Amino acid sequence: MKLRFFKSPSAFRKWLAANHAKAKELWVGFYKKDSGKPSITWPESVDEALCFGWIDGVRKRIDAESYMIRFSPRKP
Repeated sequence: MKLRFFKSPSAFRKWLAANHAKAKELWVGFYKKDSGKPSITWPESVDEALCFGWIDGVRKRIDAESYMIRFSPRKP
């Protein structure tokens, strides 16, 4: 399981542009607002993922200030 945190929607878009056709999944990490750490938001991540035919799925807690969501290509 590969986990990546993105500070901005453009950083996530850049990763998707380079990897959307070959990667089978990506776990995206998110920091909660109260953590004070820069992080892409869930709505921003879904907007970017849909542009490349990817969807969000399972959400898991990492710790008190962060969580992760699995993104993968949408099945035809």
